[in-house]
Amino acid sequence: MGKLTDIRKRTFLAGSAAILGALYAGALGRGAMKPCGDFNIYPSYSELEPFLRIGRTHLAAAGPAERVRVLRLAPSGGGDPVRAFVQELSRRADAVAADFERDDVVVCQGWLLSRTEVSLCAALAARLG
Repeated sequence: MGKLTDIRKRTFLAGSAAILGALYAGALGRGAMKPCGDFNIYPSYSELEPFLRIGRTHLAAAGPAERVRVLRLAPSGGGDPVRAFVQELSRRADAVAADFERDDVVVCQGWLLSRTEVSLCAALAARLG
């Protein structure tokens, strides 16, 4: 009786996997879902509004030397500024952590941010306005 139960379990699991696979393939074919791993991880412009406000506030309070430094960070060219901002923030994760370790932080509109984060927000604001 034990072998028969094992065979039924395997048949059930194999059948379930086949049905789920067919449903997934059908959903992909009809455009109802994106393939696994094909997701847009970049925020929209409206989701960046808090970062833009922080950047604008920092630029308004910054002196000329800080503005020049921030403008050097602003990505130029025709690329997507949202994608460039997210990628640059990701690349500078170690610098952000180091800023917090050194207490090199800025309070901006109630946010406690590293100097690197504020500079990147200001660069984004300089690029997008």
